[in-house]
Amino acid sequence: MRVKFTVLAAAATLAVATDPTVETTAEKTCPGAREWTDCGTLCEPTCADPVQICPSVCVEAVCQCPAGTVLLDPDSDAQRDACVPLEECAADAGPTAPAPYSYAFSYPYSFSYSSYSYEMDAPTASPAADASPSCPGDLVWTECGVPPACEATCDYDDDADPVACVAVCVKRCQCPPGTARFRGDACTASCPSRPAPTAAPTALRSASVVKAAKATTTTLWLATVNDPDAKLRIAAMGDSITEGSKATEGMSYPDQLRRMFDGDRWSINNYGVGGRTLAQVKAYQRTNEYEQALRDGFDVLIVNIGTNDCQDAYWQGPEPFDNDYDAWIADALDRVAGGRDRVKAIFFGKPTPLPPRFNTRWNEWCIHEDLQTSAIGAMERAQDLYGDAIHVGQIDFFRELGGDDRRPGDFADGVHPNDSGYGKMAAAAFRVLENWRTPPRVAVMGDSITEGPNSEAGFLGYVDQLQERLGAGWEVTNYGEGGRTAGPGKPYRNEDK
Repeated sequence: MRVKFTVLAAAATLAVATDPTVETTAEKTCPGAREWTDCGTLCEPTCADPVQICPSVCVEAVCQCPAGTVLLDPDSDAQRDACVPLEECAADAGPTAPAPYSYAFSYPYSFSYSSYSYEMDAPTASPAADASPSCPGDLVWTECGVPPACEATCDYDDDADPVACVAVCVKRCQCPPGTARFRGDACTASCPSRPAPTAAPTALRSASVVKAAKATTTTLWLATVNDPDAKLRIAAMGDSITEGSKATEGMSYPDQLRRMFDGDRWSINNYGVGGRTLAQVKAYQRTNEYEQALRDGFDVLIVNIGTNDCQDAYWQGPEPFDNDYDAWIADALDRVAGGRDRVKAIFFGKPTPLPPRFNTRWNEWCIHEDLQTSAIGAMERAQDLYGDAIHVGQIDFFRELGGDDRRPGDFADGVHPNDSGYGKMAAAAFRVLENWRTPPRVAVMGDSITEGPNSEAGFLGYVDQLQERLGAGWEVTNYGEGGRTAGPGKPYRNEDK
């Protein structure tokens, strides 16, 4: 079969396993309806976001909603600690949570695949018998199936890499759990044996699945989309917390984020410099790393800075800081290699909190209040200035490391996170990027065979089926036009399409 996957979807029915090796602490009183746990989730579900792709790790000593409930509104001061059953969320609060299932996630944040095998937990609920559409052959109807491209089959293609699937529910006919599709609509629990693969498959389907087709007058081909040169380039800029100070080698948050997207279409580059500020006295903008980032160019910019500005020796107040922030972003966009037009997104980090016992050179109020407000303001001003052409978003590193309820176990010293804290920063960035990422666009050109059948035909053309097979991670557009030729007569190239 094709691919084993193991991703956790954090939902209202979230189950967490307690690690016996983790030291527990005495229970403490939690605000609102939250309850104390020694093994919580990194990605607590909310009414607005009940289903999240999340690393399978324990968060020690944390207050979270009880099992079977979600946070009502974490962004509201009045409701941030209210927990409700998912069915009591407002109708427009977000999608209903599918049954938890998984696809390729293991700590510390690296994707893993098992060659030619497939496992999936059965959905927790099935539709009523009288509401289930009939399915052909051995197929059965499910309200929470996998995308078509991710279904287990006995069709082995040595030229095709497995598809990177996402944790979503698809209502469709598919083979029962524990079986694979074999010869059309037949399902089997035991595929014909085959030799073991010579190499582990990679995370993305190679475009070599579309063979070069040669005819007497023309050649059709599709270039591979997972060429390294085609990857989106992310530049992470900031101070020592971006650089990864106090982390073991390879455990800064950009390093851990890179492993989370291993084999994917991202190139993640760390340009952090310890001790730097936005204030001109030790300005990040005057470093070699900043200049190198501009020369290298970037498609996505993640900025996380200000912690050092909150030392009493440097802090001049919110207004000068905000002015320096705006000037920095404008300079980066004006001078990046390839020009502003290449930049697809900017994400403003809300800086991490100080630990409970912090270095007194830093001003706690400045970091926990002024910096958080400034990060939101910088994002909003960037949206006004650049939002028509560039996606502008936020990564909440502050909340990810506990906010005002920060935990000592996430910090290496009086300022910097440890490996675990940097991992939580990476997880926050991963969720934001995964939700934003723009799908690759596929243009399909040709004659009536490409154009496909009309809507009354009762079946799908190959372009529509290609979109189904690739799933929501791709955008496939049909530019077929019936009766057109490659040469003289009715040349396709004269068509508006």
